[in-house]
Amino acid sequence: MAKRKTDQIDPQKLKEDRENFQQKIISNIQILKEETKITINQQNNQIIEVIQKAAKPYKATWKRAKKLSNKTKELLARRRELITQDKRQKVEYAERNKTARKIAKEDIKQHNTRKAIE
Repeated sequence: MAKRKTDQIDPQKLKEDRENFQQKIISNIQILKEETKITINQQNNQIIEVIQKAAKPYKATWKRAKKLSNKTKELLARRRELITQDKRQKVEYAERNKTARKIAKEDIKQHNTRKAIE
């Protein structure tokens, strides 16, 4: 599976608000036309910057898959609480740590199996 770029634009969002996007670009490029003493490279960089700023609201978003179950997350939270407490809690912390690793490993294994089936 290929990695997704973080700055990809969602084409559906862009189609829905196409006129607004075009107006933003046109108005900002007209401001750039007034500048006459710039090189072609500077002008190119400014145009790229204008387009990127106008496209920012149309950035695509993806939700991450949840690999850990709620039970595992609760166990990890309880384990974190034990870190700040006294030395008597070290045995209990070690046991919870071991349990949390086992359960997390199983959750990730189940997640990967589900992904492979899909």
